[in-house]
Amino acid sequence: MSDLGLWFGMAKTANEVRIEEHFILAFAPTETISDRGWTEHERNQIIETRWWTIEELRRTSETIYSVGIADLLDPLLSGNYPAEIIKLPPI
Repeated sequence: MSDLGLWFGMAKTANEVRIEEHFILAFAPTETISDRGWTEHERNQIIETRWWTIEELRRTSETIYSVGIADLLDPLLSGNYPAEIIKLPPI
């Protein structure tokens, strides 16, 4: 598969630190999430990783960025890839 969806988002913290995140749609042969290859900083900063279903993303009361990600995933998971990169609004 050569066409994949990519999202790009930016935010600033209270201290005006600019954060850029890139979301890339990929398909994996396993659901196992590993921290192998992470830096020490990543291990100290990332508390938890897990997979979410689209329905879990829609129903959660937790704040999930990017807002509306479930609606953006729906067409991609159906094989409808955008011709252009989707740029998310600033948070």
